[in-house]
Amino acid sequence: MKKSWLVVLVVISLFLVSCNLEVLNAAEIPEDLPTPPVSPADSQQALAGEGISTGTWDNDIQLYNMLYSNGRTIIYYVNNGRWDYLGYLTAGDQVKRGDITLTIMNRNSPVAGSRIKLESSCANYEIEMGGSGNYAVKRDGVTEDFVVPLNRYNAVSNRVLGSSEDVITVHSASSGVGWFTLRCDEAVVADNLKILGVSSSASPIIPGQPVTVNVRVLNTFSTAKAGVKLRIQLVGQFAASEQTYNLPPGESILSLPIGILPCKGSYDQRATIDYDDIVQERVDNDNEFDFTFTASGSSECYCNNDCDDENQFTTDSCVNSVCQYSQTAIEPRGTINVLVFQVKPDDFLEREEIVCCTAGTCSAVDPALARPDCDRFTVISAFNRQQSTNYAPSAYDIKTWYENKARANGINNFNINLQLVGPYIINNRLAYGFNPDPGVATFFRNMLTQQGYNRNDYDIVHYVYFEDFGINPSTLIQAFRSYADRANGDTFNAFSIPVENTQTIIHEMGHTFNGDDLYGSGFGNCRIPDGIPEPNRQPLFPQSQACLMCGAIMTSQTSTQNINGLNDLTLCDYTLRKFGWQ
Repeated sequence: MKKSWLVVLVVISLFLVSCNLEVLNAAEIPEDLPTPPVSPADSQQALAGEGISTGTWDNDIQLYNMLYSNGRTIIYYVNNGRWDYLGYLTAGDQVKRGDITLTIMNRNSPVAGSRIKLESSCANYEIEMGGSGNYAVKRDGVTEDFVVPLNRYNAVSNRVLGSSEDVITVHSASSGVGWFTLRCDEAVVADNLKILGVSSSASPIIPGQPVTVNVRVLNTFSTAKAGVKLRIQLVGQFAASEQTYNLPPGESILSLPIGILPCKGSYDQRATIDYDDIVQERVDNDNEFDFTFTASGSSECYCNNDCDDENQFTTDSCVNSVCQYSQTAIEPRGTINVLVFQVKPDDFLEREEIVCCTAGTCSAVDPALARPDCDRFTVISAFNRQQSTNYAPSAYDIKTWYENKARANGINNFNINLQLVGPYIINNRLAYGFNPDPGVATFFRNMLTQQGYNRNDYDIVHYVYFEDFGINPSTLIQAFRSYADRANGDTFNAFSIPVENTQTIIHEMGHTFNGDDLYGSGFGNCRIPDGIPEPNRQPLFPQSQACLMCGAIMTSQTSTQNINGLNDLTLCDYTLRKFGWQ
């Protein structure tokens, strides 16, 4: 066997050097090199794009890979019976053929093999193959591992990949060969926000001088998008510069000041753009862009030392040779003083809820069917009572939930001092609508002062507005969307449904502790793996709980279910790291 492969390598090398050809016809294939399958690859006339259900696809991508232990790979692209030599490729090399882009990626293994990224009109794939027959195929962030028997033709035939209609056939696997065909349908292109490029406003960049980043973005939505957030951060750090923009359709240039680069050297950074945290993206990383800025000058540092205090709850800067730090979030350590400031309109329609429990099962009932022992409450009374229930948690569960999670993760010095006040009555209803409006924060902060409270006495203030949108037919607009101002420790919450009130406050409070939303690319989904509590579960779905910063239980790759109570809510590893609890 070893002698046979040596002959193959020698013949291939002589053929390529002497003839200097890139494309081989079937009759020109070197000696001992396998011939293509009977059905030609990439035959567009024979493909209808209907997937495994009918046996036809938009694209066939067939690659013959010769594997080496040094990480390099000789690759042929087999296209309509022609063997297109792509080269003797190493990590970082990239080759394009039509709408297909092939990139060799790093892999850490002493065994001969290759890891290939395939970008095309189909979904993007990463395919890793080893000389021992181990294959790993990654699509949409999910990796599928399988083993191919060695030295058997078509040992794996039309293996369905995940929940897609795409399939892979492995024609041959051996210690030195990985030969496969990926049959796939064109990906459905969703509306998207995409970063096309990044540049600096200054050249050269001098340590200590302000830097503005110009980001070229593409909005493929047919309409303008308000509230588009651009965020730039040093890779590996949580502190970031961010700003919100109104983005018209098509290409735009967004400028974002990022402060200064304090010292000479290279700074690896990442720009991220998002709209309402629920953008459906054609490719997972379309809205991310990594780049490097290099600062140069006569002095090593503008300040006498590096200003990074390694505190993820502050931003660090160097101003006039002095390091300065600004709080970006509340660090969840020690005793946190929390005020819940409640407000309701004078004509608030407060509906009574009746819940009856039998043998541990509780459900809402009609008043005519209520027993004397049934629980009667309103949205305000349930929120303010100290004895809470699973079906109607109270504000006091904020303290209990967070302190229990802290203890479970070894944080024993964390306590919440909780104070509830109100509800205070206002004459005019709030009607700011769903989009973020700075008027919400101004209204509540002014009212807090008018009622005689000193904001400096509290680390966090939860402003709660009880509304009857969805209950009162005369209430035609939602008061506002709940959100958090993490740097100032304020959350603004509009409530009408008892079971959602406390969950919403706990989620928004997570933002003040430096937590990020973990919503996925599809509406209602969670980001994988950061937004699910059991990323190593086999099978992955259904999950048993919901991550706090997503709030829903993933039952499949594309579906979720609501939580039944706060016991279904937990802190995932990503959020624990953002809190500094892991």
